[in-house]
Amino acid sequence: MPVRFFVRPPNAFNRSHYLNAKPGIKARKLSDAHGFYLLINPHGSKLWYLKYRYKGKEKKLSFGAYPFITLADARRLRDEARSVLTAGTVRVRSVKKRNVAVCR
Repeated sequence: MPVRFFVRPPNAFNRSHYLNAKPGIKARKLSDAHGFYLLINPHGSKLWYLKYRYKGKEKKLSFGAYPFITLADARRLRDEARSVLTAGTVRVRSVKKRNVAVCR
């Protein structure tokens, strides 16, 4: 079964939008495009995620914390992960290993 991504039109968010985002009482998501978002937790951490569906189940792939993983790096990792996941032959663990190797 093919992998389905949560598709939205791309937003024109830039680095300052994510940098200036402040934590609130509850966790919130700042969506970028194609199921990719920044989760801002109440205690202040900012984490990159990619949301997709595989065999009808929703899955999340994490890329790391902002600002250690910049917006440009996170978008590049998102594109690489999407290409690997759409091929359908590689497991998510190998995507995570590849992302770790790319970030170092």
